[in-house]
Amino acid sequence: MGEKSDDPVRSEYVCLVEWIKTVPRAEAKRRNTPKLYTPTHVRASLDRQPNTVAFLESAFGVNLREIAARE
Repeated sequence: MGEKSDDPVRSEYVCLVEWIKTVPRAEAKRRNTPKLYTPTHVRASLDRQPNTVAFLESAFGVNLREIAARE
């Protein structure tokens, strides 16, 4: 992480993640379907991704809108 640390554009940054819900690896939630949004970016928006939001809420038993409102 020290490489390019003097360049604010090309530097690496660390961010904290609060895991709301987790499952053991053997119980991983996965669906092989082209309708789910699977970004390769570190940060991605779920705006306009209703199929992915519905899958996550169903698979993990969470309400993402409610969680976002708490922030």
